[in-house]
Formats: sequence, structure tokens, C-alpha cells
Amino acid sequence: MDLKTLLKKLKEDKTRIMINGLGSGDIRGLIMEVQDDYIVYELCDAQKEKHSGKEKVKKEVKYIPISSIFDMSEGEKENVNVPNLSTFNK
Repeated sequence: MDLKTLLKKLKEDKTRIMINGLGSGDIRGLIMEVQDDYIVYELCDAQKEKHSGKEKVKKEVKYIPISSIFDMSEGEKENVNVPNLSTFNK
């Protein structure tokens, strides 16, 4: 699978992804479009205000040439293991 096909798949699946270190932490990074030689990459930072409880959203759109993508990651994923009933039978 080539890079352009992978980028299109990640876009269709709406997978949160980090590209060249962008989109890490609380900032969500999504691929919005895949063109012939660049991608449209949206960074979204949602923060809740302490007193009012309202959510403040900042969005930034970046146009990244496909040829300049040198690092891509889906980020850390946390798996929570729920004990099954067989562990309680002992």
C-alpha cells in the first residue's frame, strides 16, 4: 500500500492521526482531504472553561505536501482489560 492510499483510508475511517508531530495530546488531528500532492489536515483543540463549563474549540487547517510527510502515527491507545467471570470462580 502506498502512502497516498493509506492517507485516503485514514481519511475515510476518520482516524485521529499525528503527522510530523502535529496533533498530539489533547489536540485532535484529522485528515480532511487528500489531493494529488497535498493533504488538508485539521487540528482541533477543545477545552472546557472552568467556571461556565462551556467548551471552547479552536481549529486550525494546515495544507501539508505529501512529499514532506516524514512521520505519521495513530498515537497512543489505552486498552482496559475488564475481568471476565472465570476469574471470580476461583
